[in-house]
Amino acid sequence: MELEMYIKIYRRYNWIQLPWDSPQTWWLCLFGVDFAYYFVHRLGHEVNLFWVAHQVHHSSQEFNLNVGIRQSILQQYFAWIFYLPLAMCIPPSIFLVHIQFNLIYQFWVHTEVIDNLGPFEYIFNTPKHHRVHHARNPQYINKNYGGIFIVWDRIFGTFQEEEEIEVYGLTDPIDSWNPISIQLFSIYKSIKRCWKTPGILNKLAVWWKGPGWRPGAPRLGNKTLIPQVDHRTFVKYNYQASQLCQYYCLIHFILILVGNQLLRPYVQELNQTLILSAIFFIIFSLYSFGLLLEERSYAPIVEFCRCSLYLCIDLYLSASYIHTKSWSSSATAVRIMFLFSCCLWITTSLQTAIKKKVTCLMIDAGDLDKGIPYKGFYRDDKSDLHIESRFYDLRNRLHGSDATRKLHINDAERVWLLENIPRLAALIHVQPSLHDELDEEFYYE
Repeated sequence: MELEMYIKIYRRYNWIQLPWDSPQTWWLCLFGVDFAYYFVHRLGHEVNLFWVAHQVHHSSQEFNLNVGIRQSILQQYFAWIFYLPLAMCIPPSIFLVHIQFNLIYQFWVHTEVIDNLGPFEYIFNTPKHHRVHHARNPQYINKNYGGIFIVWDRIFGTFQEEEEIEVYGLTDPIDSWNPISIQLFSIYKSIKRCWKTPGILNKLAVWWKGPGWRPGAPRLGNKTLIPQVDHRTFVKYNYQASQLCQYYCLIHFILILVGNQLLRPYVQELNQTLILSAIFFIIFSLYSFGLLLEERSYAPIVEFCRCSLYLCIDLYLSASYIHTKSWSSSATAVRIMFLFSCCLWITTSLQTAIKKKVTCLMIDAGDLDKGIPYKGFYRDDKSDLHIESRFYDLRNRLHGSDATRKLHINDAERVWLLENIPRLAALIHVQPSLHDELDEEFYYE
């Protein structure tokens, strides 16, 4: 989209003709693209409408080269606007080279391996500067926006030196392996906040002011409300599925990549509906992998549906479009694997439904006379208890109520809670003092 819009503006408003083979033109484009990127990046942090896309890049609690390619699917739809003034004088071919070079340069700054680079640090963006930018420490918020050059931050007052060891991630972490949740969670959260905010102007301000803004607060929010963090005590989200589950997701992810490449030569023969179905299947696969890696209770059913969907698409393609021998042999092998996966997950679903023992939590809220059975919290005899999943579900159900909610649990669950209070305290801020309160009830605050 960036290049397409740039070419349109260049053809109509190219008022200054600069030679494409002049070194001055190339140098001008180098500084111009990075100058524009500074403001693209800054607005991506200071305007919530843009932050809901850019937050994907900051959602990781690690800081390594993988973060460099952890990007939003939505950010491209607003970033191109800031580069259009360059189209009045810079040829599109030169712009294309420099916009790619700008992104490639930023890849290597996502690392903790490289420390101080001496005088290089005064002019260029480096890993040391970019670690500050990705940190959630209060003093590091909204700092060091530069892409290639750090001088823009020094000029506009957004530069911050590295002073203490960083804690990475969002101040309100998503805590999920699911790529679809990571892409869309912040949008959902902002829409929900907009709906609850009183007043039309305040509802609009939710989007054009900072992500931390609330009515009555400064435009970028109140920094004193950002929680203090310490790298020595901070607990990262690190839910580990079984190794078999991880290998399964890896193999099927590779199958999708390979299948996508094998299908590309036939794209011209496929109708629009099939192309959209393939795109939906890829997105659905990423969602299903996220559920499996978090070992959600409904993940086997979702994965069974995904494998069944693949078989339907594959059979239709093989019968209607693709008849080559190489495709048939490859498709048969993959088809067998997906058939096996279907059998595996439907069997797993049935076993889980039979063997898991559901403990009903009776929720007494406000004026309710009768308890409401809640089945999101259970014990599976064959697997570890999934602390994060169970209590995140519980938190989401109880969050936002003005009434005091009381959870009645049996002796087995009381023992389990007592054993896991330290872990729960680290994960979802449950108070360790609950040891004394777990005689018959468990209070969530």
